[in-house]
Amino acid sequence: MAQKKKNKKLYFHFITIGLFFSCIILFRLNINAEETSISSNTVTAPNHSISDATSLSETTSKTATLTNSVNHDTSPFWLNLKPKVIEYLSKNINTNVFKYELIGPTMPMKKFIGNVPNAAVSISGFNPNSKSDMQTIIAKAANGEIISIHIKIAKYRNMLISKKNHEPHEILSINNFQTEKRTIPPHDYDLYADAPLGNVIINTKLAIGSPLKKNMLTQHKIIKSGEYIRVISESRHLKLEFRCQAITSGTVGSIITVKCPDINKASVKAKVEDLGLARLL
Repeated sequence: MAQKKKNKKLYFHFITIGLFFSCIILFRLNINAEETSISSNTVTAPNHSISDATSLSETTSKTATLTNSVNHDTSPFWLNLKPKVIEYLSKNINTNVFKYELIGPTMPMKKFIGNVPNAAVSISGFNPNSKSDMQTIIAKAANGEIISIHIKIAKYRNMLISKKNHEPHEILSINNFQTEKRTIPPHDYDLYADAPLGNVIINTKLAIGSPLKKNMLTQHKIIKSGEYIRVISESRHLKLEFRCQAITSGTVGSIITVKCPDINKASVKAKVEDLGLARLL
């Protein structure tokens, strides 16, 4: 009987110990699971989100700085320098000859000692003889700091504007053109024709309202080979006139060869002056 009671006590003792260790194991497993869950939630997602937000903010800030400094006149450094640049341009650009547009600094202005209103700043660089429509002038502060500034230049020009439609090989009359003052890039200034036209024909179509260019014109040959013309020879005290035959054709101002029966030479040279008239050389 005593042995049976002893065995029963041992049985309950082992059950109690088993339950105790089971509780400890379950408790540790639960803690590990919670730590794993917290670790995965805090490390992965938030770090990615913060990184993206920072990158977007930095990109936006850089873009805004570049845009504002160069294009939108919001840089305080440029706003204080700009009046000095305008004063220089108004003194150095003849607005009867040129039309200009102040573009601004070639690079974003992050600093410039010359931004102080009373600071000494020298500006130079405009070239009235340049063929470029975009020029760069230089602003130099007292400490030697330099800023490059763009200006866009156009040049005024009187142009012959057609008052009618012209066809190729048509002899041009100044009465069919009107003069208008227009702005063009400086490098195009020499492309356009000037009045008076003289004896010229047009070698292409020209629509009403279009400007006349030099490459559209061909001098009209007012003296043609084979025809008889007047040739004059003049000195201070004597003027002679001959009737001669043109050997070559010519326009006003060109040199032609003529054959004159009253001159004891096979041929002579004469300069064309007008229709049917040349002057002996």
